[in-house]
Amino acid sequence: SNLILGQNALETKTNSVYVKLEKPYTRSSGWAATFAYTYTDSEQNSPIDGFPGAFNAERIEDYGWFPGLVPKNRVVASGIWDGPWGLTFSGKAVWADGTPRYYQNCNVSDWAYCRFETFIPNDDFKQVDLAMEKVFDTGSNVALRLRFDVLNIFDWTNYSGYETWRGGAGQAQNPLFGTPNAIALPTRTFKLSIGIDW
Repeated sequence: SNLILGQNALETKTNSVYVKLEKPYTRSSGWAATFAYTYTDSEQNSPIDGFPGAFNAERIEDYGWFPGLVPKNRVVASGIWDGPWGLTFSGKAVWADGTPRYYQNCNVSDWAYCRFETFIPNDDFKQVDLAMEKVFDTGSNVALRLRFDVLNIFDWTNYSGYETWRGGAGQAQNPLFGTPNAIALPTRTFKLSIGIDW
């Protein structure tokens, strides 16, 4: 018979620096802007997001530490401006470097030596969203709100998945290893919203 012992041994360590510059909105100026930068140094002792299923090693400590599943650098900039004809324009830009990916490396001399490893894709995340809004005064307590958004206006391609099969034991490395195989949404998207405030 087999005896499996479980313990609450998952740990995450994170050090971060957050810097934010902001110009608040005032009715007299008619505009606002923010710029935020985050640096994150994160690691965790689980090679899989969530319960690690540590059956390839005796203890969690045997896996070692892995980079946290967050980008090291992230920048967010946003702004809003009161334009002509009662229109309000706004925008947001986001940039982040590659997020670490976990995989089980069996591309070794023997299947018994499979181990968890990480790689960081070369693809950065980048997206710019723009919006235009108009609020119509109906002369009562009810206001009609019309908003037009363009998400990912430059249609930059961001990826949500990568090929993580490196190859089997004693085999040549999979030539597709580390290449993207899933696109993150949204691609360029146009959205029209109508709302009522009361």
